Amino acid sequence: MEIVSTEPQVPGPVGLEAKWNDSMFVFSRDTATGLSTWARIAQQPNDGATSTFVCVLMPDGTRFRFFDLGTFQPGHRAPDRWLGDGLEFQNEGDRIRIRYSAPQCDLDLTWTGFHPPVDFHKIMARFSEELGEINAEHVEQGGEVTGRVRVGDQELDLSGMGYRDHSWGHRSTGSMLAHRWMIGTVGPALSWSGVSILMDGGRLVKTGFVVRDGDLTPVTDMDITVATKEDGMSIVAADSTLHLMDGSSLEVALTDVQVGGVLEVPPLSVVESTGVAVADGKIGVGDCEVSNSLTGGTMAPPVLVTGGAVGQGITHFADEP
Repeated sequence: MEIVSTEPQVPGPVGLEAKWNDSMFVFSRDTATGLSTWARIAQQPNDGATSTFVCVLMPDGTRFRFFDLGTFQPGHRAPDRWLGDGLEFQNEGDRIRIRYSAPQCDLDLTWTGFHPPVDFHKIMARFSEELGEINAEHVEQGGEVTGRVRVGDQELDLSGMGYRDHSWGHRSTGSMLAHRWMIGTVGPALSWSGVSILMDGGRLVKTGFVVRDGDLTPVTDMDITVATKEDGMSIVAADSTLHLMDGSSLEVALTDVQVGGVLEVPPLSVVESTGVAVADGKIGVGDCEVSNSLTGGTMAPPVLVTGGAVGQGITHFADEP
């Protein structure tokens, strides 16, 4: 299957839909030190809402988390960049700059893709009826990430790999009861995405793709097992088998897992976890994202996720039960 993407390079016109959304997400992990970062901006201009999420996991266990559900301002969609509360994404042609500035944390990262962005919206088209309002325009990409990170008085270089996505258009996650999303890359030779979504009608949707040496193969089915701590969301290990359209399969194992932080995508509470990914005998980086909203968002998000930062600012593993 050909990789074709119509991803906007700058903030474009806002659609008329009430739930029109524009969100960008980047995960990165330093392959030598384990230094990991997550950054996300989500804008819903017609709802007057925006959210900003930044999480950094330092090698010594120090962690920074910032999450804000704020009011959308016209200035958040600049001519050449997307902005949140202290966070910005700027597309510079063949690379993306991610910058964040706050008293306790600074990020200055550069993203370079290993392959063209994959049009995941087209891959998910066969599930359009089941997915409903979730199925917005959506691209994903594995890539290289380099730059500088500061948390408190610690400042480190980051040289590693990661994964990103970009969604735009009418989108609502209210019909999702739970999901498991395993993404990662070992470099230009291999990147993957596999997602399992439990919908409110009871239908389980499984889809994704694998990019090997620039060639895209969609996922037709997947098996995923996630081991968690007592809260059911803090991951300690994960593995998945992606069954591909050409009859082959890809087995992915996520080891040395460390939980990052909680990201709220109302009504979902989402936990991001990073680790060493092993796929096709190659070592890379991976992220496993999980959510549980079996009450359909009628109950409040968990106050504490064991091993995952839910508060604002700097925390340390030793500070948590």
